[in-house]
Amino acid sequence: MSTAEEDSSSDETDSPLVLSGSGSQPVSQPNSVLDRAELLSQLFGTGIEVHHLNCFYRELHLQAYPELRDFVNTYQSTKLGKRAEEDTLPESLLAFLLDANNQCVTMASKIQEITASPSGKSVKLDVGLYDGNSVETIITRVSDRGKHVASISISSQVGCSLECPYGPANAFVRDLSATEMIEQVIHASRELQKDETPHTIRKVVFMGNGEPLLNYDAVVVSCRFLVEIFKLGRGSITISTVGITPRIFDLTRDLPNVIVCLRLYAPTQELRGSILPVSSRYGLGGILEALDNHMATSKHQMAYENHQMLSRKRRVMIEYLMVKGKTTTVDCAHELGELCALRDLIVTLVPFVRWSKEDSRRCPSVRAISEFKAIVSSYGVQCSVRLSAGSDIRHSLVMQTETQHDSSQEPRKPESDIGEEKSDF
Repeated sequence: MSTAEEDSSSDETDSPLVLSGSGSQPVSQPNSVLDRAELLSQLFGTGIEVHHLNCFYRELHLQAYPELRDFVNTYQSTKLGKRAEEDTLPESLLAFLLDANNQCVTMASKIQEITASPSGKSVKLDVGLYDGNSVETIITRVSDRGKHVASISISSQVGCSLECPYGPANAFVRDLSATEMIEQVIHASRELQKDETPHTIRKVVFMGNGEPLLNYDAVVVSCRFLVEIFKLGRGSITISTVGITPRIFDLTRDLPNVIVCLRLYAPTQELRGSILPVSSRYGLGGILEALDNHMATSKHQMAYENHQMLSRKRRVMIEYLMVKGKTTTVDCAHELGELCALRDLIVTLVPFVRWSKEDSRRCPSVRAISEFKAIVSSYGVQCSVRLSAGSDIRHSLVMQTETQHDSSQEPRKPESDIGEEKSDF
């Protein structure tokens, strides 16, 4: 287990075993080769060096992460005369990978179910983990100026400990390891390669199950792997958070080029605290200070690259959830505009989509959302409207459940369908 994973999960540090479901026998954590730090520690004293591992991961990526025996067979059948000596993997490394005593695996998770939206542009993957738990991964395909690209929304925890009133009611179980987050992207990449016209992953967003900044170290390790191996450029990774202030400052130090997205449910600290209990620990003033610091730091770095692109390369977003009621009034629109005025960030209004048919909450009308947006924009704030990743899938599942209970009803169009402004990018 890597140092990052040890820090992020005390349960995993105390024991390599976890329970698989109620009353089940303990399940050993797989020895994944995607855990770079652990693999390097196992190879200590064998003559295998860091640059050998770099070559290994590049080759593993090119082969789309097959089982290790298939990887070695393919590598050995194609290596002769095609690689420089410094890029050649030592035979001792290949033997280590195949040694049954080491119990090495490439992937420990599997796709259990695939659910596509009516349009086919969004797909939800239910990814089964080694211990019987599962998490959600969302693929959103788009065509951007003739390029077929995709955004991947991944999970960072099994369940969530924040008691968010607007998400699924899943109790917190455990943090995901860095390898489990990386595997979600690999699963998505494999699915995208099945398309008639394969899509390239352009963005990875930590916006699935869990609060990423409460699993900080493992998230950082996974981000660095995605940057190095998947070649995701600056601004291609977004980390969504309810606002864990100390960790936002840490993120600026460790990963200044990621986009920080604040999930905001109300424009004032008092109202925000009444909706999300954890908000009482982290005030809006401190969160905005951390966001300002992140934007200033990333702009300072970008100044060395291309100062003409500074106005378009923002590293801070606020996603404001539009739920009909006390947080989407005209007064709230003005308060949000004042809060974000003169700040170098982007505000995105996200219409609420319910998780179940029992949920009586709704998003405001299209007109009300447009008026809210206009007020926020009047403060000089860049403001747009979009649906969140997988929202059309959730709506489809809810409507399907309802029509099963009443077959006489025709499926209704989502209340949160806002037409041409719908986008995940």
